[in-house]
Amino acid sequence: IFQQNQELEKQNTLLQKNIQNALAEVEAVRSEYSNRERQLQAAQKKMEQERRETENYRHSLNEQIYEQAKLRSEILEKKLKQEYQARTLSYQTFFVVALLYGIIVTLFTAFYSDAFIRDFKAFFDSAWTFIYLCAETLFKVANWASQLGDRIPHPVASMVIHWLLWILVILLLGVGSISLLAICAIKGCKHYANQYADTISLSVWLLSLACLIWFGDFIRDFIPINLIVLLFLIHILYLWIRVYLKRNWYRFR
Repeated sequence: IFQQNQELEKQNTLLQKNIQNALAEVEAVRSEYSNRERQLQAAQKKMEQERRETENYRHSLNEQIYEQAKLRSEILEKKLKQEYQARTLSYQTFFVVALLYGIIVTLFTAFYSDAFIRDFKAFFDSAWTFIYLCAETLFKVANWASQLGDRIPHPVASMVIHWLLWILVILLLGVGSISLLAICAIKGCKHYANQYADTISLSVWLLSLACLIWFGDFIRDFIPINLIVLLFLIHILYLWIRVYLKRNWYRFR
C-alpha cells in the first residue's frame, strides 16, 4: 500500500508537472497569438494609411494633370481663336474691298449703258404713273361716294355728309392700303434681313446687276422686258431656289 501511495504521488506530481507545462505552452501560444494579432493589426493600419496616402497622392496628381491640361487647352483655344479672328478679318476685309470695288465699277458702268439707264427711268416712270393712277382712282371713288351726301335736301347736312364720306373713303382705302402695304413691306424686309441678308444675296444682286448692265442690249434683243424688273425677278428666283434647297436639306437631315 505504501508503495502504491508513493507511486500515485509520483504520478500525481508528474501529472501536475505536465499540466503546468501544458498551461505554460498554452500561455506561450496565446501570448504569441496576441503578438501576431497586434502585428497584423499594425500591418493592416499601416497598409490602410499607405493606401490613403496613395489615393490622396493620385487624386492630387489627377487634379494637377487636369489643371495643366485645362490651362494648355485654354491657351491653345485662345491662340486658335485669335488666329481665326485675324484670318476672318483679313478675308472679310478683302471681300468687302472687292465687293465695294465691284459695286463702284458696276455703278460707273451703268451710267454708260443706254439700255439700263432707259429701263431704269422707265421703271420709275411706270411706278410713278401707277401711283398717280391709284391716287386718281381713289379720288374718283371718294368723289363718287361723297355724291351720296348731295342727295340730302338739307344743305348743311348735305355738305357735312359729303365731306365726311369723302374723308372716310380716303382714310379707309388710301391710308388703309398704304398702312397695309407698309406693314407687309416692313415684315418682308425684316424676314429678308433675318434669313437672307448675307454675302451670298449681296453677291447675287451684284452679279445680276453687272450681267444686266454689260449684256442689257443683248438681253433686250431676246427678251423684251424691263431690266430692273428682270433684276427683281432674278432675285426672286434665287430666293425660291434657296428656300427649296433649305427645306430639302432639313428634310434630308
